Amino acid sequence: DHGIYVSGYDNIVIVNNLFYNHLEGWAIHLYSSGGSRALIANNTFAFKNPDRDVHILIWQNETGTRIFNNIFYQPGAYAIDLSGRSTFTDVEVRNNLTDAGRMIGTVPPGVIESGNIASTNPSLADPARFDFVLTAGSPALDVGLPLSEVMTDFLGTRRPQGTAWDV
Repeated sequence: DHGIYVSGYDNIVIVNNLFYNHLEGWAIHLYSSGGSRALIANNTFAFKNPDRDVHILIWQNETGTRIFNNIFYQPGAYAIDLSGRSTFTDVEVRNNLTDAGRMIGTVPPGVIESGNIASTNPSLADPARFDFVLTAGSPALDVGLPLSEVMTDFLGTRRPQGTAWDV
């Protein structure tokens, strides 16, 4: 079903994960009783769920959440759904990359969206064989935000390797 399904939290950190082939649910679903100060950063999401668009669904009130430096590969119409009857306060969606036409379906009040790259292939090594390493020249290289919470990548390599953090 869902990769990560969470409700009612404070200071949750979801970093350096690889989410792919979800056939039900969403890779990350924040739902129900509200949350604050989530960090969702430097994750790679791949392939569309056959029954759902998007990789991240937030369907609850959310405060102070940061969604930074993620790659969304073939999510469907867009990568992130911030909807429902939710209220958003100081939520930031920055420096993510997707090959979908847009990052967020509709940007609600209380959400800041900036530095995201849409409609761009991230240049992954071989996604068909589940090799999601960035290739040389990838548009995800050196365009991420520095985060003290994410000092290494998925493979344990220290950040940054180039002039800036990679997405």
